[in-house]
Amino acid sequence: MDAVGKLYENNQLNSGDEVSEIKIGYHTVVPLTNGVQVFAPTWKLTVNDKRSYFVNAIEGVVISKDDVSFLGEAVKFIKTKLQQVDDDKAAGKEMRKMLTEKEKILNRSDTQ
Repeated sequence: MDAVGKLYENNQLNSGDEVSEIKIGYHTVVPLTNGVQVFAPTWKLTVNDKRSYFVNAIEGVVISKDDVSFLGEAVKFIKTKLQQVDDDKAAGKEMRKMLTEKEKILNRSDTQ
């Protein structure tokens, strides 16, 4: 219900819309170079059997894109959160570098 509420709060639901499917998944947020993966619980809501929205179950962020665009948005969101990490911390630097590379790969596939 919270995920549907987030869609409503973000003006993603119109009069007469029907949430036709809801699934929960754990999406890999960032695969780290040392083999560790970070998963975020994410709701996928389909509206009128046409539009898909992803709602981060922890942060409540709504993303209305196809799967590739969703991953790009997730990378940008995480990079924004990482900017809050002190630049002197090696983990933060490594994570930002890796995310920048992933973002380049995602952007390259959009143009090809």
